[in-house]
Amino acid sequence: WNDPDIFKDLNYGNIQGYDLWGAWDPSLAGHQGNLYDDPKDPRPADKRFSVDKAVKAYLGTGIKPSQLGIGLAAYGRGWQGVKSSAPWSPATQAAPGTWEAGNEDYDKLKTLGTDYYDASSGAAWRYDGNQWWSYDNAQTTAQKADYIVAKGLGGSMWWELDGDKNNDLIGTIAGGWIVNSLVKA
Repeated sequence: WNDPDIFKDLNYGNIQGYDLWGAWDPSLAGHQGNLYDDPKDPRPADKRFSVDKAVKAYLGTGIKPSQLGIGLAAYGRGWQGVKSSAPWSPATQAAPGTWEAGNEDYDKLKTLGTDYYDASSGAAWRYDGNQWWSYDNAQTTAQKADYIVAKGLGGSMWWELDGDKNNDLIGTIAGGWIVNSLVKA
């Protein structure tokens, strides 16, 4: 999809910045929407994904930054049987979820266990002593808003809005646009 000829016929395209990892591998809890590669990721280099890596792949072909949006998730991907709060810890299976095993809305996750954030990978997760959930929180959303503005990207999109009924995340990214626009002016 990162063919510049395709973008000649598009006003914009969105990069899926989520589902980069999930409980389809039930044995390893890790980031599903990290902005940057995590150096602690034990998987082979060709299996490590990040939003930044995808953006660079598109921009590297000559696609205009203003034609790209970044997708964010108002849900998380989770595992259970995890004995550590550290990313890339062993797990025993997918955590229970409303929509499918290992998938739960942000609204249900935002108070589960303890919240963690790593600015270097642009990733957040929650851990309760058994379940480990990768998701976007206000910190990762603000970091992604800053990234979008710094790269001159066209914006963002969400999958899916009903996971954030109070607009915690959506309001954060909208606020990031406003603040960054005022700073540039």
